[in-house]
Amino acid sequence: MQPIIVGREGNQRMPLKDVAGVSKKHCIITDNLDGTFTLEDKSRFGTFINGIQVVQAQITPETVLQLGPQFKVKVADLLPKLPPAPAPEFSLKPLRAVWEEYNQRKLAIQAENAKKANQQRYQGLFSTLGMVAGIVPGIPMEIRIVCVVASLALCVFFIVRGTKTANSLPLQMQALDDEFRKRYKCPNPKCGRPFPLMHYDNIEFTPSCPSCKCKYTH
Repeated sequence: MQPIIVGREGNQRMPLKDVAGVSKKHCIITDNLDGTFTLEDKSRFGTFINGIQVVQAQITPETVLQLGPQFKVKVADLLPKLPPAPAPEFSLKPLRAVWEEYNQRKLAIQAENAKKANQQRYQGLFSTLGMVAGIVPGIPMEIRIVCVVASLALCVFFIVRGTKTANSLPLQMQALDDEFRKRYKCPNPKCGRPFPLMHYDNIEFTPSCPSCKCKYTH
């Protein structure tokens, strides 16, 4: 950035043509390229910082200058407006692995619960056969009593196990979804906005984050 001449005929951003006590070329601000600036006073009215007159000083955009006897201005208001910084870019590719792992674990949970459901059906069949055997004529009473008791015990066991299986599936899926949402999110570390439960192939067409405005690459 070229040195900025501050004054009524300067090239600063804020117009100072009609400000009393400000010289035509009151001071010069030079960029140090490290976020600070060097101020050089060139006026006959004086330049002040915190009430102290300075001839040369290091300043920042937040420094408040007093030009002449009373006019005060922040350095940032004298500097040219900088173009907005380009939006940061982050790749969405790591989310593909998150999505694929989620689907594999979801299918595994569903397959395990389907397996348990099939076992329930077979075990229910055995229980029914035991009950039938308990009432078939010709079988000794002792054996029939054992069959009936065993069938009743199996029924109770199947009911309890079936209830646990039915209740465990929603809990397992909820835990999986909660973990997935924590990982399936905007890759900008300063944002972390979660994506909806949508297929990775669909979020690939998302150009940017609606929250932090960062750009996505694929």
